[in-house]
Amino acid sequence: MKGVLIGGTRTGVGKTTITLALLKGLSKAGYQVQSFKLGPGFVDVKLHERLTGRPCYNLDAFLMGETGVKRDLAKAKADFVIIEGASGVFTGASSTARIADIIGAPMILTVDASASSESVAATVLGFMQYASHTPHELRIVGVVATRVGSDKHIEDIRRLSRESGFRLWVSFEGTSGSAAVIQASPVDENPQLQMLVSLRSAKILTLHLLWAPEQSLSFLPCLVPSAGHT
Repeated sequence: MKGVLIGGTRTGVGKTTITLALLKGLSKAGYQVQSFKLGPGFVDVKLHERLTGRPCYNLDAFLMGETGVKRDLAKAKADFVIIEGASGVFTGASSTARIADIIGAPMILTVDASASSESVAATVLGFMQYASHTPHELRIVGVVATRVGSDKHIEDIRRLSRESGFRLWVSFEGTSGSAAVIQASPVDENPQLQMLVSLRSAKILTLHLLWAPEQSLSFLPCLVPSAGHT
């Protein structure tokens, strides 16, 4: 099983937009994609389903237990699994970090880069190092920086990612909008959602995913039960 979990440093950094762009790009490229949403929410689930044409399932360790999370993940029969995190990586009893640890998922960390460059690197390294002080093991395999302000800003973040040793997938100028606002109408009838998941951003993210080393996108197999497990 291969894919990624989209985590964020906090709420509102662009996790939904990045997730939708990946779902759109992979689907347009002809891949079968299974999506999941962390937590009990339903708004993002409906957005996922409109782009993939497949049911999206919720994963919640507090409500389902670890066995339930693994069991539902094992239902995925697709080329890629894309999981949208909830809130900040370490927030809540069923945090994104906890789910990532349970299923051995590689994570893409989404960071709001507005009005900062070196602090982006400090934030990413902080999240990586803080995980060692928690019960959860994280594999942050890439970073997406949102709300960058200029070409120079992007280049500064790229340079800092090289110097700091983390993999910067891509930077975007903005990810404005929220699922609560844009969920009312179908994707093809909603200009705001069309803007958020533009074909260009979808292609860029999809290429980064397809070019990534396959090992970095693999879920830890020992943590995923067989499909027949109940």
